[in-house]
Parts: sequence; structure tokens; C-alpha cells
Amino acid sequence: MDYRKTKVEALVVRNNHLLMVRHVADDGQSEWRLPATALEEGENPEDGIERALLSQTGHEGFVRHFVHRHKPQEGPYKIILTYLAELRPSVDYMGHDPRDRHFAPQSLEVAWRSLRNPVLRQEYQVILSKARL
Repeated sequence: MDYRKTKVEALVVRNNHLLMVRHVADDGQSEWRLPATALEEGENPEDGIERALLSQTGHEGFVRHFVHRHKPQEGPYKIILTYLAELRPSVDYMGHDPRDRHFAPQSLEVAWRSLRNPVLRQEYQVILSKARL
């Protein structure tokens, strides 16, 4: 696996809400995404998920199981791996991972977004069905 081209993302669901991070780019555009990061050399996907959760949400977390593999048509990643994850009850810090060169947000906002929102549910339909949620 080419770690430099592999992105891992955490699917964290609680009470029919999805944990998401709002990224604001240098140009002011923003979007809500799952906590995610590029893998570092020698890093396994589970450790990447834990690092992304801690640096982006301030929560320690752990991987439950693998959910989905996606090969994007464009962008910096050859493959995106999605894992079902859970949060531990501790809070440490929030911020972006300075080693993630593919997206340098100006600020991060973390929120539980409702899966009752039809747009959000449709966007993540494949991943949610594979996670059996």
C-alpha cells in the first residue's frame, strides 16, 4: 500500500448522528467531512484513524472494524479506507494535523450532524449500509 496516497476516515455514529469536522480552506470555502488523514510511512490504518480523531476532534478513539474501500476518480489519494470507530470519553486537544499536507484548514469545527438530514444520509448511504447502520 502506498501510504502517501492512502487516506483513512473515521465513521463515528451515535444516536443517529454522525461525527463530522468542518474544514475551512485558505480560500474561505468550507465543507463537512468525516475525521480523516493521510497515512504516514509505516503507519497502519487503525493508528491513522486514532491520530485523526485526536487531532481533529480532541477525542481519543478506536477502530471497531473496516467498512469501505473507495478509489476516487480525482484528487491526491489513490484510495480512501473508511473504518467504523468509537470515541473514548477523554478530551485532549483540537486542531489540524500539520503533517497532512493535502488540506490545511484555517479552523476546525466539530459537530454531531443528524442522519435524519436526507442530503447527509444520501451522501454517506453506501458507507452506512456497509457499516450496517
